Amino acid sequence: MLGLIERMKPKGGPLLVYLRDATLPVYIIHNLFVILVGYQILALDWSVLPKFLTMGVVAMGCTFVTYHYWVRPIPSLRFAFGLRPLKRAEASKRQMAPEAAPGPAE
Repeated sequence: MLGLIERMKPKGGPLLVYLRDATLPVYIIHNLFVILVGYQILALDWSVLPKFLTMGVVAMGCTFVTYHYWVRPIPSLRFAFGLRPLKRAEASKRQMAPEAAPGPAE
């Protein structure tokens, strides 16, 4: 049984690794945005479905933007959210802009 589960387990691609690392910070951060967005949407004179969809999309978007641009690259916030430090190769790759990356020698 365990062998079957092991074979069916998805391979660790970059998206799966990113989402695995984001699990705890996204869980913590989403509470803030659900409350902030929900409080603002509550006053609107909309039916339930548009409120629900708007709240879900806006809260999820704000949560992942906050994680990706604030929590993930800043070492002190990574520590505060219980993440391991970025590896040196990944950290230097993230700091170098794509247009500033050295190209092939010509």
